[in-house]
Amino acid sequence: MYDAFAKKLVAETKTVRLGDPQDRKTDMGPLVSEAQREKVEKYVELGKKAGAKLLVGGRRPEGKLFRPDTTTNPRSSGLRPGHADRPGGDLRSRPDLERFGNEGEAVERANDVIYGLYSSVWTRNVARAMRLSRALRFGAVEVNDHLPLVSEMPHGGTSRAGWEGP
Repeated sequence: MYDAFAKKLVAETKTVRLGDPQDRKTDMGPLVSEAQREKVEKYVELGKKAGAKLLVGGRRPEGKLFRPDTTTNPRSSGLRPGHADRPGGDLRSRPDLERFGNEGEAVERANDVIYGLYSSVWTRNVARAMRLSRALRFGAVEVNDHLPLVSEMPHGGTSRAGWEGP
């Protein structure tokens, strides 16, 4: 399942259209500043040097734009997803793929973050969706969807992203 999902995710990530956020054809606009883009590039390079495999993206096309990247092996390379100020939130902008052995391990890894704003569970099994949703420590947990929120609406998270504080 992992390999098939990774292949589909890479194909989808390649379709992300970078550009002017005012253009309706744009899927993803620029990062907030040159400094932020340089910071993102630094994390990509650190990950690659540490052994994370870059499956797609991770490059600078022009201006403040940055091609979304997808990595594998972030933990085995010493990187800890959710423990760095990396852009993203939308699955297509910042996915790190990890293999796990069972639900407990998946929940433990998911909850091992310093920002607990948003998460999602993807499954056809309703009982699993409910069980995992209760176990995840995030401000919101969606089932078979991710970030359908309107950014102007109030929402919060846990840990450094909200309610529990630093």
